Amino acid sequence: MAAAPIIGVDAKDVTMEMIASKFGGAELYEPLMSLKNTLVVLLKKARDMNVDNKRLVESALKDAQELKKNILGLSSEQPKVYGPKGNIGPNVRDSSARFLNKDL
Repeated sequence: MAAAPIIGVDAKDVTMEMIASKFGGAELYEPLMSLKNTLVVLLKKARDMNVDNKRLVESALKDAQELKKNILGLSSEQPKVYGPKGNIGPNVRDSSARFLNKDL
């Protein structure tokens, strides 16, 4: 930071207040402090949004993994499948007769 040597402090200790009072003078102090306050509010909003987004993404990943397990049939001991007539079971077979070729 270029202002640190001029103010006489370490770069990590420089604050907006120091810069505003040293370089801005009385006429620029208020606008610079207003800008600082606006930046602080925007940073807080961005952090809050990041926390909310992280929570949403984690929830979506959990739901997606649960859906994947359901699709692959891993949520129960034996996968359930749909039979030809729409009934659900582990090994649904249609025992009724079917015509394979009507030309016979």
